[in-house]
Amino acid sequence: MTLRTSMPTLPPDSETLLLTVTRQLLAQGSETDLCQQGLAFLSELLGADLGMLHLRRSGHEYVLAASWGEHPLLDVHRVQAMEPDWVTLLTAGTWISAPVPSPDWHGPEERNYARLGARHLVNFGLFNGPELVGTVNLLFNRPRPDLNGLGVLGTIGALWGTLLSRLQAESTVRAREAMLRTVTDQGTDLVTVLDAGGRVLYQSGGRGSCWAAARGT
Repeated sequence: MTLRTSMPTLPPDSETLLLTVTRQLLAQGSETDLCQQGLAFLSELLGADLGMLHLRRSGHEYVLAASWGEHPLLDVHRVQAMEPDWVTLLTAGTWISAPVPSPDWHGPEERNYARLGARHLVNFGLFNGPELVGTVNLLFNRPRPDLNGLGVLGTIGALWGTLLSRLQAESTVRAREAMLRTVTDQGTDLVTVLDAGGRVLYQSGGRGSCWAAARGT
């Protein structure tokens, strides 16, 4: 099996690309959709044959969170280890559009994108300030020198990374709130949260036990 074959397409101009991708990203309401739908939209827009979006898991390790297209060797790239120098470049908005195989490639042969049938690569980071949230790799099964002028990919990466960080933070807060609610609701102690004006914002389910104990039942 080889890369999926897309019809040859001309990329939109930078301004149109930035506008259309921004609209698509802002329309997503979850981290999963932001990864999957965002990657699918950009891959189709640029005519990519294979796409991968990796999110940071720990340290310099990034794990595949979404993919576009199919290939039996895709699992080889499920986890990526990013060199610190490259992380620094990507968080500065650096992006690449280059032929495959690259004469500068010195990694393991099994991780060479040429084994996926690629002849051109577009790569950029998803970042939020100094933090590299993830990376996007778009592979094409034919030379695409026409993609070399897409200077807005760094801007798209900054927006994408910022939105991902925000959704991840909101998800973390919701998970913590749910855990706290479970603990307090199952406890026997009464837990009350008041605002600055003394209004009750939250009261745990333990109050039932308190009232029952007060009545001696």
